[in-house]
Amino acid sequence: MKYYLNGKVAAYDRRQKKYYVCQSLDGRESQKSHYGTGSANEQVRYYFETFAALRERSFDRAVEHIAALTAGRKVSVLDIGSSYGLFLKKVRDHGWEGVGIEPSRNEASFSRAEFGLEIFETTIEDFASDREWDVITLWDVFEHLPNPQPVLEKIRTMLSDEGTLVIRVPNARGLVHRLSFLAYAVSLGRFSFPVKKLFENHEYIYTQSALDEELQAAGFRRLRAYGEPFLIPKAALLKKKSYLVNKPKPIQIGVSHLLASTLRLASLLAMDDSLVVYFGRK
Repeated sequence: MKYYLNGKVAAYDRRQKKYYVCQSLDGRESQKSHYGTGSANEQVRYYFETFAALRERSFDRAVEHIAALTAGRKVSVLDIGSSYGLFLKKVRDHGWEGVGIEPSRNEASFSRAEFGLEIFETTIEDFASDREWDVITLWDVFEHLPNPQPVLEKIRTMLSDEGTLVIRVPNARGLVHRLSFLAYAVSLGRFSFPVKKLFENHEYIYTQSALDEELQAAGFRRLRAYGEPFLIPKAALLKKKSYLVNKPKPIQIGVSHLLASTLRLASLLAMDDSLVVYFGRK
């Protein structure tokens, strides 16, 4: 089945077990910021009011897992798509060395000014380094790569022999995703809003098996994996979204409660909407 969304045609590849963007209807992909459309300061404020708390919990958990996998030794970390630097700040606070790659000038500048981090304002494709890293991370970045294999091959050359690659992606088998695609199918495409939001700026939405196969083809093996929530169910945060900002308060609260209940059920069923996976070199 094909989904006509956001100026794109998206489809499900049954063989590879992942959703993918197979055509851009207007000939180009959206390049808008994930954190609002206003000024740089407005985007920073939006990020820290909506995503930061959830990100911090995820990053604290990741630092614990990385410490366990590296036997507590001091490690070097390269964060690809480092955004506003929250993960790298956690890395530095833990006593590790952390360096970021971030193509957004606003986000890279904020990371340097606020946290004093070392950030290269470029993409992984254009990043040049002769050194090896103990840990390389891609937080909510991998699903945006239209051609991930060359990137993975480059990452493998940059990762030490005993190094760890950490990737977080949307989970195509998550409850929120399943319900969204079911609603689209049952309504014959008339109720497309949830799926549109899931595919916003994404090239792929992976299942666990699809991600494993992608990484295995590039010479990696899975070490551990777990699910995490990504969506935020609080009405105070949801109403900041453009699609709820003008809605009556009862609708905002109703959507918040519905989403919160769905996320709790997803957690109980081990069907969270994000996957965090740790890989080592084969």
